[in-house]
Amino acid sequence: MTSDLELQPLSSGDLPEWKPRVRQRLVGQRVSAGWRPADAEALASRVFDRALRDGELDRGQHVCRVVAQDAEVGFVWLMGVDGQDSAHVVCVDVELEVAGSAFEVVAESARELGASRIVISRFDRDEATDAFLAGEDLELMATRMELDLSQEPGREERVRLVPMTRKRFDAFVRHGIEHYARSMYDSGSHTDLSAAREDSRRQHEQLLPRGVESPGHWLWSAYDGDDEVGVLWVNVDGDRAFIYDIEVDEACRRRGYGGAILRAGARASIERGAKVLGLNVFGPNAGARALYEKFGFRAMERVVIVNL
Repeated sequence: MTSDLELQPLSSGDLPEWKPRVRQRLVGQRVSAGWRPADAEALASRVFDRALRDGELDRGQHVCRVVAQDAEVGFVWLMGVDGQDSAHVVCVDVELEVAGSAFEVVAESARELGASRIVISRFDRDEATDAFLAGEDLELMATRMELDLSQEPGREERVRLVPMTRKRFDAFVRHGIEHYARSMYDSGSHTDLSAAREDSRRQHEQLLPRGVESPGHWLWSAYDGDDEVGVLWVNVDGDRAFIYDIEVDEACRRRGYGGAILRAGARASIERGAKVLGLNVFGPNAGARALYEKFGFRAMERVVIVNL
């Protein structure tokens, strides 16, 4: 089967024709899955900004036509191997009849680049990617979920959010760096725990350069009466809010506090102008996804791993 297909790298002269085609694909698969068109367009712009330098593909970007008997049957955009031995399929669009064989050819190309696994995003109602991955053993790395805040979340009476103190912030960040590193490592996002810890530390420093006063970031301790029962970290950027961290104290779990903190965070996001609230769930954390789905969150994107 694979001998009938080949990958032909695009030349620089092909890029002007290729770019709008890929942009349409990147936007279309997300809008079909429920993304807001403006968010899908913004994501596509960020992808191209990272991939192109002075109008040329940056090093590590591999864009190829998929060809069968001299006829083009699709294309694939493969981003080269990172420090985790992963090759990322940024975008794939192939005829359904040859999609499975196309995966075999792309996998061989990834191996030649030194990758031991492929990472790719899946979206609802995306037949091309589903056919491309059909029959492969998939590991769920992360699920991106969103809540439409046009629906009234209801007032939260049980839990109140109190701005995090600087003293509490220091302990929160120490715990958060380790917890986030472990989550990335356990989900397969990172294959080296030391690298995950360094990445986690770097991201915390970039996102929270001024601690509790970092612009756009809201950090709260959640209280039930006089007792702290959890923490919440939300970023609000325009009409979008994103939960970077939500955690219930271990002694307070399975008592409904997770939903209470979510409800309070949703209302706080609305008060700050947000219309959408997003979050990520690492790995096959069915319990967390069930909580968020019960609350009204929808899965917008699933990132999966195929080990080669």
